[in-house]
Amino acid sequence: MFLGSFNPSIFQPAWLMRHQLIADEPDSQNIEVVSQPITSFTFEWLRVIAQPEKLELHASDEAPSPKALVDLASGIFDLLPHIPVGAFGINQYVHFSVETREAYDAIGFRLFNREVWEGVLENPRMRAVAIENRHGDFDHPNRITTVNVQPSTVTKQAVFVTTNDHFPRKEVGEAAESVQKLKEVFDDVMRDAGSLIDHVRML
Repeated sequence: MFLGSFNPSIFQPAWLMRHQLIADEPDSQNIEVVSQPITSFTFEWLRVIAQPEKLELHASDEAPSPKALVDLASGIFDLLPHIPVGAFGINQYVHFSVETREAYDAIGFRLFNREVWEGVLENPRMRAVAIENRHGDFDHPNRITTVNVQPSTVTKQAVFVTTNDHFPRKEVGEAAESVQKLKEVFDDVMRDAGSLIDHVRML
């Protein structure tokens, strides 16, 4: 996700096809809306949501490679290098099943303190927890990692984990600079996200 100043009506399948950023297969597109306030569509493994203040690029499990979104972002901002961008983020979303109810409950019990609720709640359980790690200067970090853990709503007795790595900039700059930074950090972020998800899985 990129935070900046965008013209949502530009970011539609026809424009991406014309510039060979996605395959020229009109039948594969599912356009929800194309307008000045928002553009939203899916195309094969890709989902795009563009609003004046942010551009979201989402990949499904069918993406050709983990770096497919990096390549797409690079292609987009090669065409629009001067768009102002103030920050970008890399997100991971994972649902994983847990074999036993005891192991499932244990994850929640390890992530929050039940004792502080004794005498206040009859049977406290974790519903959602968010953990933040600021890299560098705490007040002016160059990277903020957030891990969210909660029960999955997709499948029974499963856990939903998200990781978000947010890279703020001290001042708004051209999109090309953010894309270069994205390329530099992507592998490290994906490795770290995998380690964090595995950590939750092993609780």
